[in-house]
Amino acid sequence: MTYNVENLFDTQDDPQKSDETFLPYEKKESKEHIQKCNRIDKKSWREECLFLNWSDEAVHQKMSQLARVIQSVSGSGPDILVLQEVENVQVLKLWVQKYLQTSNYQTIVLLEGDDLRGIDVAVVSRFPLSRKPTLHPIPFTKMNQQIKYDTRGILEVHLQAEDREITVYANHFPAPFHPHTFREQAFDYLRSLQKANSNPYQIAAGDFNVPASENQKVHMLENHVLPSWEALHLQCHGCKGTQYYPPEKSWSFLDMILISKEASWKVVPDSIQVVQKHWMLNEDQTPRSFQVRTGNGVSDHLPLYAEIEFL
Repeated sequence: MTYNVENLFDTQDDPQKSDETFLPYEKKESKEHIQKCNRIDKKSWREECLFLNWSDEAVHQKMSQLARVIQSVSGSGPDILVLQEVENVQVLKLWVQKYLQTSNYQTIVLLEGDDLRGIDVAVVSRFPLSRKPTLHPIPFTKMNQQIKYDTRGILEVHLQAEDREITVYANHFPAPFHPHTFREQAFDYLRSLQKANSNPYQIAAGDFNVPASENQKVHMLENHVLPSWEALHLQCHGCKGTQYYPPEKSWSFLDMILISKEASWKVVPDSIQVVQKHWMLNEDQTPRSFQVRTGNGVSDHLPLYAEIEFL
């Protein structure tokens, strides 16, 4: 499963990151904090920075809702879980160890990247690590430093699944409002990691941030994905997407699971699904972000799930 959990933050201020929105209200009363928030251009983000009460209770409810989503699949969740938008390994361990105890996850991997907001990619699994994980910064070209601070590296994790090793690449590519050429560079770098790895059992999953409209214009999947990978969402019959963009009233599979074509495995027929329960959705059946005041909703993305069997 891959899931953009949308802002899984703790309640502590990290002075090295711009995480001031996700603090309890009592930590937002200083003049310094108010001045920092007032420098934010976008009104909704500025007001969240000033007034969102990201308390221990809010974190508890957010984690409870996320755990409910994970364990709605097969009763105890997937064997491999790829996550995006997690602040740090401490908040990830808290969530897994306290809220997903019955899922029996033994591997928890998050390596801190350079994203200024402090959001990282992570891998959680029942399978043990077979090698030390690596975070690969993407070598973008013609990108200014401000945009570079809004990017994440590719997390490479090696898992021992039965008698075979699986390489998992966790991804969160540059946002759609950045030029599509940056996502092309990211796909090409992912391909270079795939080619350099002699292990045939490779999975790349995450939020690749390719809207349907962009794919139609520049053929991102056709040119940069499908020559190297099997994209499982293309077999998700009747699925609209994992994310909805209101201004264009359009669905997209920003989130994808890609598997190598050379491995001796197969996708379980009809296992591919976008996980969507009524309590994860707005009235119009689009993903509902977590609401601090009510405790309802989960994320602005829906998770993508698939089952794979070794041959």
